[in-house]
Amino acid sequence: MNLGLLTSAAMGLAVTAWVFSPLFARDASEREKARSATGEQADLFSRKEMVLASLKDVEDDRETDKISELDYMQLKNRLTAQAIEIMKKLDDERPPQQS
Repeated sequence: MNLGLLTSAAMGLAVTAWVFSPLFARDASEREKARSATGEQADLFSRKEMVLASLKDVEDDRETDKISELDYMQLKNRLTAQAIEIMKKLDDERPPQQS
């Protein structure tokens, strides 16, 4: 008898949760959006670090004469533009600071 009662209670809870789940779907979608935004910010931060490392590598290659001055300038300009774009996106994604 106890097993039947437990099974009925579990099924009742499951049905209740299923019936009321649409009421909480909005909260779940907002949490998913926040989680996605955090993932995008982490991706942007990772890209920024890679671009800055590439800029350093280009500087090193120029100092050791591995690339020409023209190639250096072209790479530096392109990487600098990418870094600026990524940093602007990171600033836009940052939540406003409270005073």
